Amino acid sequence: MIKDLVNSLFGDFNNLQNGVKILLLALLLTDVAFLILHVFAAFYMRHTDDFDFYLMTRDRSYAEVFQYIKEFKIALFLFMMSLNTKQVLFAILGLLFVYLLADDMMGLHEGAGVYFKETFLSPEAGKLPMVVIQVVFSFLVFIIFAILIWFFIKSGVDSEYELFSKKLMLLVVFLAIFGVGIDFLHSLYNLTDIDSEYVNQILALIEDWGEMLVMTGIVGYVYGVVLINSNVQKKVIN
Repeated sequence: MIKDLVNSLFGDFNNLQNGVKILLLALLLTDVAFLILHVFAAFYMRHTDDFDFYLMTRDRSYAEVFQYIKEFKIALFLFMMSLNTKQVLFAILGLLFVYLLADDMMGLHEGAGVYFKETFLSPEAGKLPMVVIQVVFSFLVFIIFAILIWFFIKSGVDSEYELFSKKLMLLVVFLAIFGVGIDFLHSLYNLTDIDSEYVNQILALIEDWGEMLVMTGIVGYVYGVVLINSNVQKKVIN
C-alpha cells in the first residue's frame, strides 16, 4: 500500500529529475540527522542549559524550525502556482499550509482547547474535554478547507489540477494521523495514572518525526510533481 502511494505521488524515483532527487534525499537525510541529534541530546546533553533546542519534541527547537521552513516553502510554491495559473484552488491549498504553519508556531488548536475549557467548563472538568476540543477544532478546520477545495474543483478545473489537489489532501490526512491522531493518544496517555517517561517520549517522538517525514514527502511532491514533472508545469510555461 505504501509503495503504491509513493509510486502514485512520485512515479518511478529513478525517472525523477536530479533536482527533485537531491531535494528529497537532502530533506530525508536532514530528518534522520534531527532524529539522531534528538536521541544524542536526550541521553548525553541533559546537563547543558540549551539541550531542549536539540530535541524534536520541544517547541521552537531546531527540528521544529526546520519544519516551519518546509511549511513556508510549500505555501510559497502553491501561491506561485495560483498566480501563474490564475487558479484560486492553489491559493486555498496555500492557505491551508499557512494555517498549518501558524498552528505549529502558535499552537492554535491547543489554544482553542484551553479557551473552551476556561470559558465554558469548571475547573473540576479535568483536561479530557480540552483534549477533545483540540481534536474537534482541527477536524473542523480540515472540513472547512476540504469543502472550499471541493467547491473550486466542482466549479470546473483541469483534471491535472483536480488529481493534484486530491493527492495533496491525502498527504494532509497522513499528516493529521501523526499531528492530531498520535497527539490525541499521547494526551490521553498523559491523563492516565501510568507514569512512564519512556512511553511518553516514544509517543512524542512518533508524532513529531512522523510529521517531519510526511512534510518532507509533501515538499517533494509539490516541488517535483507539480513544479517540474507534471502537466501543471507545462501549463505554467505556456
